[in-house]
Amino acid sequence: MKRVDLIGVLSPSVVEQVKNICRNPTDLELYINSEGGITRRCNAILGMIQYLRNRNLNVSGLVTGDAHSAAFIILQACTSRKSLPTANFMFHAPAVLRFGREGEPLFVDDRNPNHPMHHLFLDELAKRTKLPKTMLENWSAEERYFSAEEALEFHFIDQIVDQTATS
Repeated sequence: MKRVDLIGVLSPSVVEQVKNICRNPTDLELYINSEGGITRRCNAILGMIQYLRNRNLNVSGLVTGDAHSAAFIILQACTSRKSLPTANFMFHAPAVLRFGREGEPLFVDDRNPNHPMHHLFLDELAKRTKLPKTMLENWSAEERYFSAEEALEFHFIDQIVDQTATS
């Protein structure tokens, strides 16, 4: 099993680490403490997770701090989803982005609840959690935060683990 630490904003290096694992497919363990990142990096990681899962490989996610925005979406793609008791979770509709001169995204605080990928994500989340899609749509209209206990209650994670289990 290979481990990738998804810490901070989704970076090209994290995408590259997951891509390297896909070159020699094996089980993947994601340690997550991230505020998320831009959609295209999230989509790249989601595609590679699906590639591994299609080969009957396990992709486990462990939230050690935050799983916000794109990191929350990546966690939902994992075959097993765990967190420490102190973890925090947040999801929302995708933000509209504008790009600066250097190609770096400049975030605009407008949410786009009609983004096609957002609807696909909500459909999958509703299936996995058994929550009504309308409830998830309402929560995603704003930034909605959840504790580890709430994430477990709403089936965003499968288990809360003791800190010593990750040492």
